[in-house]
Amino acid sequence: MNGKDSGLHSCNSGRSGKTIFHGLMSLMLVSASFVIGTWTLFTISAAAGIAEIVLLLIAVAAALGIFCTKCRCSESCTHILPGYITRILPRRTGSYTASELIVVMIVFAAPVIFPQFMIAGSIVLLTTFWLPLAAGVIEIVYCVCPECGNEFCPSFRARHLYSHK
Repeated sequence: MNGKDSGLHSCNSGRSGKTIFHGLMSLMLVSASFVIGTWTLFTISAAAGIAEIVLLLIAVAAALGIFCTKCRCSESCTHILPGYITRILPRRTGSYTASELIVVMIVFAAPVIFPQFMIAGSIVLLTTFWLPLAAGVIEIVYCVCPECGNEFCPSFRARHLYSHK
């Protein structure tokens, strides 16, 4: 964190050009998937498209408010934008609770599941929705998470639990 700390905690991760690339690429891929899903829903029904946008806004707000505000790495966030946004939000400390993780998973599952009902009949739409989403998640799991130093994150704990066996 360049010797700077928010006063609450610090992060052991360093932001390099490689991790910034993967952080931004993962956000772009996941965003592309949701743009495709939302656009498809709007072509079917304006109400469905608006519902997807509402679900996405709730998911982003939950991730930022519940997960990112506790992240020790907001100053060096490799996703860039969430780090900047959470710097202006009230900081929270401590480990993530099971209920916090469940809420974030549910609110992120909703905008993923909802478009499936409308695009299930088209292999092209399914592919254009799932390929960037899967690629973005793979970027996060294999390229972003390993460089993050947020020891309260379940991904961090799992990596270190299994790497010491």
